[in-house]
Amino acid sequence: MFRIEAERGQLIDTWKATFADKWISDPKAPVRGLVDPAKTSFHMSLRHGHNLFGWKAGDTVRQRGLCSGAIYRTERFMDIEQDARCGSKGPEKNVHIEHTVPIAELNRQWVAYLRSHRATIAHAYAWMLCHSVSTAFHIDEMVGINGYGGKTEAFDPMSSWFNRPFMRYTMKDVVPVIWNVLSRPRIDPQTWTFADHFEQIDRLFDLAGCAPGEARLVRREAARMIIDFEMADVVMRAA
Repeated sequence: MFRIEAERGQLIDTWKATFADKWISDPKAPVRGLVDPAKTSFHMSLRHGHNLFGWKAGDTVRQRGLCSGAIYRTERFMDIEQDARCGSKGPEKNVHIEHTVPIAELNRQWVAYLRSHRATIAHAYAWMLCHSVSTAFHIDEMVGINGYGGKTEAFDPMSSWFNRPFMRYTMKDVVPVIWNVLSRPRIDPQTWTFADHFEQIDRLFDLAGCAPGEARLVRREAARMIIDFEMADVVMRAA
């Protein structure tokens, strides 16, 4: 049986390492890449940007690997003892980070965002943290998501999945049981929104010791992004 308090502690410790690593004052190459005007594709910047927050299976916990920064974790993932997890390629691999909002979809949406916005480092972080939802999976749960391997309808205002990133998993033959290990509830794909997701990020700013001025920069930009989603959601569901 998994120990959710141990999972929560690991999560907070990983984010402490991120915030202590000059994430705003000296951003790493993947984040700088997101605001590079010469670039037209951002797949690798997004993927490597996720690594900075512990959204990766490879490497050690000390290196923010083994999905140690994942807010969302399946029961089967958590049933593996922390010291028995392996994210390295090979037969012993037993964990995987699943980009709940696929990298390909994030790339499409970020490219669209840049067409009408001039992005700063704070914009890039805010956008990535608002929309990048990732879940730690047991490797055996990594079977196909029927027709939605690289896409989601969470950005489509005409879809019932709009603003519901976890609805993509309802297309799996066996829907995984997912917990938010920070605030401890199980995820309901029908109701969990991007605003709910950023609320967890917002809590981590405080719990993991983010400098107030740095948190304020990202919170300000994120608030604008979230309100646009929430207003569109209200309009769509009232129609």
